[in-house]
Amino acid sequence: MATAVVEKPEVMVRDQLIPLQEFDRVRNAVCLLRPNDLSKSWSATGFYAIVKLNKQDFHCIMTNYHVFHEMKKRDDGMVAVFHHESTEKESNEFFLHPFVLFAHSKELDYVLIEIDENLMASIGVKPILAHSSELPIVTSDDTVCIIQHPGGKMKHFSQGAVKSVNKPCIEYYADTLGGSSGAPVFVVKESKLLLVGLHSKGLSHQSNWNKGVLLSEILHHLHTGKVTTPNFLSIGVPCQMESGFNLIGISGAERWKDVKLRFAIMGDSGAGKSAFINAIRGIEDDDDGAAEVDVTETRTQPKEYKHPENHDVSFVYLPGIGTPNYPDLPTYDKKVGLEDYDTFLIFTTTRFTKNDLELAKKAKSLGKPFFLIRTKIDVDLTPKKGKAAINEEAILRKIRNNCMDNVKDLISSEKEIFLISNYDTDKYDFNRLIEAMSELPVLLSQNETTVLNEECLAINEEYLADTKAYIEKNGVSGIKEFLDKKIEGWKRVEIQFAITGDSGSGKSAFINAIRGLNDYDKGAAKVGEIETTTDPKEYKHPDNPKISFVDLPGIGTPNYPDLPTYCEKVGFENYDTFLIFTATRFTQNDLDLAKKVKSLGKSFFLIRTKIDVDLMRKKGKTPINEAAILQEIKSKIVYNVKNLASSEEEIFLIGNYDKDKWDFDRLIEAISNALPVRQRETLTYSLSNVTRECLKRKATFLKASAVLVAVVSAGTGAFYPIDRAIIEGAIGYYHRQFGLKIKSEEIEFLVNTYWQDSIKEGSIFALERVVKYGLVVGMTIAGSKSFILTLQYLVHYVNELEKAALAVWDNAVKQINSG
Repeated sequence: MATAVVEKPEVMVRDQLIPLQEFDRVRNAVCLLRPNDLSKSWSATGFYAIVKLNKQDFHCIMTNYHVFHEMKKRDDGMVAVFHHESTEKESNEFFLHPFVLFAHSKELDYVLIEIDENLMASIGVKPILAHSSELPIVTSDDTVCIIQHPGGKMKHFSQGAVKSVNKPCIEYYADTLGGSSGAPVFVVKESKLLLVGLHSKGLSHQSNWNKGVLLSEILHHLHTGKVTTPNFLSIGVPCQMESGFNLIGISGAERWKDVKLRFAIMGDSGAGKSAFINAIRGIEDDDDGAAEVDVTETRTQPKEYKHPENHDVSFVYLPGIGTPNYPDLPTYDKKVGLEDYDTFLIFTTTRFTKNDLELAKKAKSLGKPFFLIRTKIDVDLTPKKGKAAINEEAILRKIRNNCMDNVKDLISSEKEIFLISNYDTDKYDFNRLIEAMSELPVLLSQNETTVLNEECLAINEEYLADTKAYIEKNGVSGIKEFLDKKIEGWKRVEIQFAITGDSGSGKSAFINAIRGLNDYDKGAAKVGEIETTTDPKEYKHPDNPKISFVDLPGIGTPNYPDLPTYCEKVGFENYDTFLIFTATRFTQNDLDLAKKVKSLGKSFFLIRTKIDVDLMRKKGKTPINEAAILQEIKSKIVYNVKNLASSEEEIFLIGNYDKDKWDFDRLIEAISNALPVRQRETLTYSLSNVTRECLKRKATFLKASAVLVAVVSAGTGAFYPIDRAIIEGAIGYYHRQFGLKIKSEEIEFLVNTYWQDSIKEGSIFALERVVKYGLVVGMTIAGSKSFILTLQYLVHYVNELEKAALAVWDNAVKQINSG
């Protein structure tokens, strides 16, 4: 008799029932990504998420890097389509501007593109939380769910199982089709859908095996700029991404775009140079285009290896010094052309040789960065057969100490020595070396969005703190007036220069030269007269009366018989810095005066004038040796002031009528650098017509002010495209600063033209800068579209005006010289 089957009211195998409201909670956040040009056929998936960074929430679309890369390659715009679920329901479409991408990683195949939270709220879409505090532990027992737009179709749901978790990857069985790239990956925990990853690509059609990136790894990269497993590329990131190490951290190789860099790879044969060239470019030793390893070096000429994805970045393998072709450093320099390289990487497997040290000194003298690299650390740490286990930490310490003893005269810290293995790039100092290389001055100077140097940032800190306080108190009411007052605040800063020295030392000519006046202009100091000054005489700058140059009477006259009397009557405390002049040698009174200034903690400058007269060829005499004469003058002056100046750099040789020669511009720069940052800004803006280099320094400060303009633009709540009134006001101000005329209608045309170019180019602002400014004004402003676009726009515009102003300057000089 058959046993009757008893039906149970419920069967719970894995407790994976999912309430429909859970799908409703997350499905609307998933969007279709398609090209702006409907004639193009590609599609992908993305989703609206909140990512927490530095205690601030970023609202963004998350998708794959290879999706973004494909869009860039085809020069397409990208549209996000929400509510694309049925033919009856209306969809909402938004153009995603690639220039508001604020973070990405090729290695982890993710990209975040900013989107306005108010815009999303207006269509009823709520974000999926992507916070580290929300992340569950994923195991191979978990059910996985993917919401996707396969083939650009309406939204589909796929369910499967986790195959394995191998950081930074998650692998799973599920149904996916083309167009699913960038879909959110959920696991089911206690009847809830929890976001755990970003789908990348299917790897096996036969077994439905897919691979994605763990959300925890993306968040880790956002916070640290590091990837848990740097060789992720080699284990199968399922997209066509650029190879090689991410030399810049979070913002990746985009900052290398349009930057030409040449690294000189130097050191003895067998030092691991070729293996490093391969490792840094992300290729194997047996790949096409790889540098040959484990061969006896016979190279007599430099050999260049270009980065596979950016041919403007190259690594040049240089032959060694001490060979018949390169017997010594002078010959080597002449043949190799060391000045043509941006950075020097010097390798050894033991100790740095005398030739290595000479190369480092040469690099230092050229003002070029160099890196001292000790290779094959993996070999040093391999236990010898039959020997006891090694103490890795002790061996590394010994190697580092030996290297430091070897190069202590060249570097100040052991952090400037890098211990690496070219085959264990995730160990030792390899990543630290990459990070150091990423901060190269040559890179920063060539990228428009990163030209804001520390000098600018010092100004910005004060500006931005005031701006934040204003916006918090007043909102955006009166913000335009606040901006104008802040930007032109330098006009209210006072500077007083004390000009002193014997009669006939060129003081009056200097006062005229630094104010941009000819000796015969109205308001010029009288030159060529016997000095009868008994009281200080003030000369104000013609364009900025807050800056004055005060000609002080000399010490040793009846009114000022000695230094104490002089100090009491002149009032030293009223002056910001002292300029002491001579046309021959500094007198004892000059030196006593400098010592007194030094004791007060004020800056002073020792200036030898009339160098043009010293170098004037006497009639009937043989041609002069200018370099020898200048060196003789400088040496005598240094000896004369040996207790006050420690090097020749503190002595300035000038000609008041040849401001582009000798040390005139170096003097202006030194004076500026000795002042507090606000006075430095004031002096720079006021002296822009004195030398060519002054124009360049003015451009630097104008770029600093661009940050303030960008913050105010963002603070007004402008979303698309930009706050035009603020931008146009800034452009007019920049033109006035460079002395370049422009009409209001021309400004409007330029804004429109460059705005369109910006959209077309789709340039990217680095996350590091957003974070830096966000710490001061808040991430909502610093990460916004208006801030990023405005800053990028204005920095570029100042660069263009700088070129124009320099061209005008050069043309004027040419006409003077030809006349």
